[in-house]
Amino acid sequence: MPSLPNPIGAVGSALGNAAASAATNAIDVAGEKIWQFAVLLLSGALDLLDRFAAPNVNPWSGPLAGLLPTTLWLGAVVALLLAFLQLGKAMASGGKGLGTLLIGLAQYAVITSAGLGFLAVLVTASDGLATGLLASGLGADSFGAIADKNSFWQDSAQAAGGLAMGLVALLCVIPAAFMLLIEALIRHAAILVLAVTVPILAAGLVYDSTARWFWTGLRWMVALLLLTPAVALVMAIGMQAARGSVTALSGDDPAAATVGMAVGGVTMLVALLCPLALFKLLAFMDPNTLSGGAVRGFLSGSSGASSSAPSAGGGAGSDSGAEGATESRFGTQLTAATAAGAAVADAASERGSQ
Repeated sequence: MPSLPNPIGAVGSALGNAAASAATNAIDVAGEKIWQFAVLLLSGALDLLDRFAAPNVNPWSGPLAGLLPTTLWLGAVVALLLAFLQLGKAMASGGKGLGTLLIGLAQYAVITSAGLGFLAVLVTASDGLATGLLASGLGADSFGAIADKNSFWQDSAQAAGGLAMGLVALLCVIPAAFMLLIEALIRHAAILVLAVTVPILAAGLVYDSTARWFWTGLRWMVALLLLTPAVALVMAIGMQAARGSVTALSGDDPAAATVGMAVGGVTMLVALLCPLALFKLLAFMDPNTLSGGAVRGFLSGSSGASSSAPSAGGGAGSDSGAEGATESRFGTQLTAATAAGAAVADAASERGSQ
């Protein structure tokens, strides 16, 4: 007797295939929508990075004009008080520290009168350097044009499929877009805050213990100015690496497209680490750090860095002073123990000769 086909099994198989196909299509569509939202968000963040890349630090026409007269008076009062403190300290120590007072007053006058003008030049130069890096590396004239000038990234996303697009967007592009936006706003505000407090920071140069005010502020200012060029450099290198990975793995292969798209997304995350990296690299600008003390010792011709870094400074300078004190105590105790051992040996030899 011939076997009859099972209609229930055929219907179930057809329904299963249809459900799997519908689920796959839904995932692809959702991933594409998430990717489109992530790219739109990233474009907006990069546009804001362009807009806030060059803060207006003009002391007469910019946002600093209303606050600068107040900070100038505060800086003058702080400089006067610290000058009296340094003068009293110098008189109590027999004139030691008088040079710090005179040099600090000269530095305060120069920085207060010409500091903001020089800062405006540096802001313009920083913005120009970032634009030049983007133009030479990616062919884009601004951060906002990166998405348009890197069509291979969009092509790679389309070839990779909806699931890969959604994952890269959720894990890389969307967090990077939010953090780049926050970094752009913080950089803009921090440059303005540091610029308006330049007279107060420079006033700290007239006293030994407060000189680090200016050097720490200068370190932060240079790191903030170099942030946009650093982000441009990282993005240019990362996008070129993404293009190279797609080319090396060849063609329209979904695996190659996924790798290229992921490399581009990770590049955005790496760019977020630029502020920390710059602050660490610029440690030599602060004489209260080990590297800053070494640079100042090298420039002054001294043999060691620990003697250059003031022991009153925090962090690395204090650690260096504590380490030197520990070594000194250990050396003293070792010398005393050696001398005591030699005395005992001499006494024993004298008794033996008697």
